[in-house]
Amino acid sequence: SSSSSAAASAASASASSAAAATTAAAGGAGAAAAASSKASSGRQTPRAESPQVGDATPLALIKVAKDANYSKLALESVPAELGTTQAQATVCSLRLDRNQLSRLPASIGSLLRLTSLNLSYNDLTELPTELGLLSNLTSLELVGNALTEWPAAMSSLDKLEILDLERNFLRSLPSSLVGLRSLTRLQASKNEIADVSEVPW
Repeated sequence: SSSSSAAASAASASASSAAAATTAAAGGAGAAAAASSKASSGRQTPRAESPQVGDATPLALIKVAKDANYSKLALESVPAELGTTQAQATVCSLRLDRNQLSRLPASIGSLLRLTSLNLSYNDLTELPTELGLLSNLTSLELVGNALTEWPAAMSSLDKLEILDLERNFLRSLPSSLVGLRSLTRLQASKNEIADVSEVPW
């Protein structure tokens, strides 16, 4: 009888220990789940980077801005939005370099706030006389085109300080360049100018 009682007590103790272990395990799992949930909720989702206007930026992502950059987009024509009243009132610096432009629209002469214009490394063979309307222009870069002459109408750019005509097909520098009274830097190397005595200075 005493043996039976002892066995029953031992069995009861064993059952209690098992129950306690099960409860502890369940509690540990719950704590781990809670910690995991907390960590998950506290983890920040990576933010998508905003597209930056710059080299090789898709045209659809570019907005008309004070500094408009349309460089390296393989453009064959000037974007239509540059002919809008918004562009006329906003754009002060314009990059259209390293594209495939063969001509410029007359509407480019309506960007009267423009102070800097980069048209380098395109396929331009001539410049529209309307460029002479850009009275606030201080810098004009035309490196690496196929220009053969400088339009006389451009002599009205009396605020122009920097003019880069390198790597074109100019045979001479016209006397109309004297009209660029603010000019401080002229680059015209690697053209086809044979007689430098024709330079009007």
